[in-house]
Amino acid sequence: MDCLLAQRHLDGYVDGELSPSVVLELETHLTECSKCQNKVEFARRLKHSLRIQFAAAPAPVGLRESITAVLGHEGEVEGGSPDRRLRWTAGWGVFASVAAALVFMVTDDTVALHATTHASVASIPVFGDIVERHRDRAPTEIETQEPDQVARWVGDNLGLRMEAVAFSEPKVRLQGVRLSHVGSLEAAKLYYNVGGRRLTAVVFEATPEVLGQVKAGSELHKERIGGRDVIYGSVQGYTVPLFEHNGLMYGFTGDFDRAQLLQLLGSAQLP
Repeated sequence: MDCLLAQRHLDGYVDGELSPSVVLELETHLTECSKCQNKVEFARRLKHSLRIQFAAAPAPVGLRESITAVLGHEGEVEGGSPDRRLRWTAGWGVFASVAAALVFMVTDDTVALHATTHASVASIPVFGDIVERHRDRAPTEIETQEPDQVARWVGDNLGLRMEAVAFSEPKVRLQGVRLSHVGSLEAAKLYYNVGGRRLTAVVFEATPEVLGQVKAGSELHKERIGGRDVIYGSVQGYTVPLFEHNGLMYGFTGDFDRAQLLQLLGSAQLP
């Protein structure tokens, strides 16, 4: 697949609409073409921003009053006249229509319509983005097994004063790093090999927005792991643990079950 054909498929790829055979061919091209990979990352960032900007507006204030007025007739139905029962039936139809409209106002980032301020893990962008960074299989921009070299390269290219995570677990080997993003935030994506399986670390700024997203998660777990407060949840079958260190968020995921990934995280080392 050449660049021209690859770029025709980019929107479908980002939206998950391509057949497996086309995805395989396209991802093979992406591993060899940083230009097309950058276009994929830009398309993902743009679509994410558009979802936020054009998210459904809150229901009008008067809607609650209208529904309450309809529901107020409920107590009059039993034993009422045929006319009253007919009015209630019509009122219920209106209520059902309103409820259906509310359901369709839910955006594709929302898993349920509810009245709480909490969100499920799947609807918190930062967790989904970390999983996508792990799955995109983009090549490293610099190959190295030296954490200090990774830290210097990220500092020079992103201005992030980060530390590359090392692991005391001997099977974990750093492979390299590339520039990436989480939402609209620039990020560094670190690649590790663990006995032939992939582990990805994504490092980005711990902004108030990101911290607010993490605190809003109603299905998140918090544990003390390796001397750090770690928050984790599951998205698309992947466990995603995060912790904050010196103003940066360190997020992880990989081809492991929850117990294995958290055990690996317990061996993570930062200066």
